[in-house]
Amino acid sequence: MKKIITKIKSNLLHKWWFHQQQDTLFEHIINIPVICSKYLPFPLKKSFVKIIDDAGLALFRFIHVLFSIFQPYYIFVGNEKITSKSIKILFKGNPKNLRFITKRLYHDIVQIKRVNKKQVKEWKSKKGKKTTHHPDVSITESDIFYRSFFQKKGCIIIPEYVTFLLNATKSMDEIMDSISFDMAQDIQKAKKTNYTFEVRNDVNAFNLFYYQMYLPYLTWKHKNSNRTASHATMQHLQIQGAEILFIKHADEYIFGGIFHKEKNIIKTYYAGLMNNKFSHLHNGIMALSYYYLITIAKKRKCQSIDFGTAEPFTDDGLYNYKNKWKMDIIQSPPYSSDIFAVQIFNKQNTFNQFIENHPVHYFDGARLRILEKIV
Repeated sequence: MKKIITKIKSNLLHKWWFHQQQDTLFEHIINIPVICSKYLPFPLKKSFVKIIDDAGLALFRFIHVLFSIFQPYYIFVGNEKITSKSIKILFKGNPKNLRFITKRLYHDIVQIKRVNKKQVKEWKSKKGKKTTHHPDVSITESDIFYRSFFQKKGCIIIPEYVTFLLNATKSMDEIMDSISFDMAQDIQKAKKTNYTFEVRNDVNAFNLFYYQMYLPYLTWKHKNSNRTASHATMQHLQIQGAEILFIKHADEYIFGGIFHKEKNIIKTYYAGLMNNKFSHLHNGIMALSYYYLITIAKKRKCQSIDFGTAEPFTDDGLYNYKNKWKMDIIQSPPYSSDIFAVQIFNKQNTFNQFIENHPVHYFDGARLRILEKIV
């Protein structure tokens, strides 16, 4: 009980109004029901976690909507990759979260400086005379709750992530006929390797996945990642009823992927490969995991599979991989994806050229479309 009270107290004292602290807060929200439900029998434990989950997410969303307007301002200055011309961005939000744009826009060296609200008001003032100190582009990170507000101001609304949804009501032949040629080849290659699969939900399976698959694979693939899920998150998913799709070769575990059936939808979460078994990627094991999950979804009479998110740029590697399955691309849940409101001050600036080189999904009203050129 003392541990639970300490955890709740730390949450109440947590600086949740700063956006950069919200990932940590979200982990705390996940941790509390796991700790509280430790000694409950499983049926009660699952129901308890579900109730706390819904309440926690509602609270988290409310806090985020309320305090996303109180974020600091920064100036990004650097040279655009293709033209080498200088481009200055006024950004409101967490600088780390703008990386999905800046890594495509700028060369490696970017100056980031925090600025005060007085300077921002001067730049945004219609009476203010334009000088070389003025930003070329303004980008505001916010909750999707404010989408219409920014659209009325003439902003281009870019989502942080988009979600890929596969229609599982189609026959397997229809699905396989629609995927790209190289994806079909990967599946055929993997089938010849004589892989098998099994589905597990026990605690040992989640421990095996987390320590021997997820962490090693994430470290190998994203050496500097700061988005690693905690072990408490895995415990949380296991209590909720999530399962792991394991792919084996000669009775040896190679691949693992967490999924959870919620009503008539299967949602995917984390994936990983057994440490030192990353060479199996060349055998098409990732494509095979999609194929096996579709098979499971059809057996369980599910209507669709949520294959998770990707960055909204059409040149993103994960985006292109998932797009080879010809899935529907939809808006991501508000608690997992912010929006970025883009306002261009300098119409002649290279940001226009940047969009032409990197088409991106944006909100046209409430619908997602691809932006290929700024008019």
